[in-house]
Amino acid sequence: MRLLIERLDPDNYTFEQRGNEIVPVDFNWPEAIARKNEEDIRKLAERQTISQLPWRCRKFLDAGTPLPADQLQWLWNFLQAIDAKPPELPSDSSGPLLCQPAPKIDPRSASNIDPLALAFAVARRRSAEPLA
Repeated sequence: MRLLIERLDPDNYTFEQRGNEIVPVDFNWPEAIARKNEEDIRKLAERQTISQLPWRCRKFLDAGTPLPADQLQWLWNFLQAIDAKPPELPSDSSGPLLCQPAPKIDPRSASNIDPLALAFAVARRRSAEPLA
């Protein structure tokens, strides 16, 4: 309801004179709402990236093509970020709705593991497999 009220509040609009009419040309949320919206969009984008990662990795694995060099560093950083701060798993009163986080992997012993296969396995365990 609060968002609707702010949407209807003329103080959140910028107006211009066009001919004989005054027309709205821009809308700006109040600062607190704009900050919350930005944070919500950032979290949504992160969850979307996590949920799409297995599919993206599977495309590369199925095609038998290596991950482009410019994406290797991004993938490594992304997986480390997920490992350092795992996303919250959806749950209800009976417990988690998705699988538990993947075990930590020592990068020294994982140097000869295909990064796409690793990413696929980690993302798959973290995002979409139902509990048995």
